[in-house]
Amino acid sequence: MKKYNITKKYLIQEYIDNKITITQIAKRIKCSYTFIRNHLLKYNIKIRTKRESMIGKNQKFNISKDFLIKEYIVNKKSAYKIAEMLKCTNGTIYNCLEKYNIKSRSHSEAVIGELCPSFIDGRTNKKYYCIDCGKELSGYQAKRCRSCCNSGENNPSYIDGLSREYPSEFNEELKESIRKRDNYTCQLCGKSGKCVHHIDYDKENCKEENLLTLCIGCNVKVNYNREYWKNYFSSVILVLV
Repeated sequence: MKKYNITKKYLIQEYIDNKITITQIAKRIKCSYTFIRNHLLKYNIKIRTKRESMIGKNQKFNISKDFLIKEYIVNKKSAYKIAEMLKCTNGTIYNCLEKYNIKSRSHSEAVIGELCPSFIDGRTNKKYYCIDCGKELSGYQAKRCRSCCNSGENNPSYIDGLSREYPSEFNEELKESIRKRDNYTCQLCGKSGKCVHHIDYDKENCKEENLLTLCIGCNVKVNYNREYWKNYFSSVILVLV
C-alpha cells in the first residue's frame, strides 16, 4: 500500500490558507477523500461546514448584493436563471440571498405570470371562456368546458337525428308504475332494477307495452346491437302486459 507523508503544515496551507477542498487535495496527491479528512481530524484542523464551503464559492463567483437585487428583485429572474448566467448552482444563489438578507420568493410567488416556467407570451395571465356556455376555463388550450365537450354533437357517442330529450308524459309516476308492474326486477338479468327502458328506442313512444324495467348495467348494455334487443324485448313484453 502506498504511503503518504501528509503534514499538518501542508494541510493548513492548502485547506485553510488556499481554501482548497478536501476533494481537490485528495485528487492532487492521488488518495481518497476519507484519507484527507481523517488527517484533518488527526491534526485538529476544523473541517468547513457546507455553508462555509458555499461562501467560498460565492466569493469565487463574486456575487454582490447589488447584483442580486438587480437580477432577482428588479428583473424578477429566478435563482435558476441567475445560476445559469453565472454557471454556478442554485444553492449558491440561495445562500447568497440568505447572506444578504434578501427574501427568496415562495413557490406560489415563483409560478405567477412571467416567473412561471410555462409562461408563454402573456397567455397564462389572460382569462379564457367556453365558446358554448361562456364558463371560465382553467387553461388557455381548451375551447370548451368539460360539460360542453360531452354534450350534443360534441359527444363522441352522438348519433345524428337521435332525440335525447324525454317527453313530459315520461314522468316519475309512469316510470314507477312500470317498475311496480315488473316487480322492480330487471327483465334481462333478474336483478333489482330501477331504469325504465324504451323497447323501440323511441323516447316519444311512452306506451306501457313499449316500456320495461332494467338494471343500470343492462340498460347500458342494450344501447348496442339495438335491433337484436328490440326483437328480444318485444317477445318479453308479451308476458308482462
